[in-house]
Amino acid sequence: MPLGNIRIVTSSLGIFVIMIFPTIKMLINKNTKTLIKSVGVLYGIFLLLLLIRAGYGMYNPHISVLSTNLISSMVFLVLFLQFLIAIPSYAVILKDYANEALLLMATTDNLTGATNRHAFMGASSAIYNNLKFFRTSVSIIFIDIDHFKQVNDTYGHAFGDIVLTRMAAIIDSCRRNSDLSCRYGGEEFLVMLPRTGCEAAELVARRILNEARAARFAEHPEFSFTVSIGVFCGVPSSEQSFAALIRAADDAMYQAKHLGRDQIVVRSVVCDNDMAKSA
Repeated sequence: MPLGNIRIVTSSLGIFVIMIFPTIKMLINKNTKTLIKSVGVLYGIFLLLLLIRAGYGMYNPHISVLSTNLISSMVFLVLFLQFLIAIPSYAVILKDYANEALLLMATTDNLTGATNRHAFMGASSAIYNNLKFFRTSVSIIFIDIDHFKQVNDTYGHAFGDIVLTRMAAIIDSCRRNSDLSCRYGGEEFLVMLPRTGCEAAELVARRILNEARAARFAEHPEFSFTVSIGVFCGVPSSEQSFAALIRAADDAMYQAKHLGRDQIVVRSVVCDNDMAKSA
């Protein structure tokens, strides 16, 4: 094979090998932004032309690096388009990722990874107003880790942070994607279940209660903890604020603590008539 052909083949295949994996990742990743996929398509066209160019160089003895032909012209045209389109696109993509990172910092509890209270209240209040307008059922679950001060005093605050993080993970695994949850403050967590009645809400609360009981930690294998849970559910009246529902769930949680902790108290409202039961 002439030297010019070898240079064409090796340069084309070398660039192909370098670019193929990032290109595939851009195209097949489900979470990839549309703009990145568009750049990936452009890269894919460029790689296809490189393969054609390498094959053309292998079987055409008269071609060289400096030869002018349709394939080489298309390769350099697409390469020019990459510089023209891809570089500004990456600037936009980096800006989007920076904005997402800032949003994540503003809405996430930096210890547990759960949604923070401020972000939860904003999102859930908007959903609640819609549910209230259409007279649709909603449930609030208020969770508090029992004797958490003793955990910090006995095992240290670092281990207490581990317990809080595990609690957030338990709640996240027990709720639906349509439910909202947050670290409400300290060792307290809150879950909002839109379009959910008492029976279903109590099942979720029971699952959280049992998962907390079963949790074990490599740092202290002998340690276990429990939670007290208050559930408020029903169809809210037009006068009820979202804060009032949270207070009702909070009151139910404190009743669970007064009854001995490690249990659930459910309060429901239908047509503004309150009734309570313990579980």
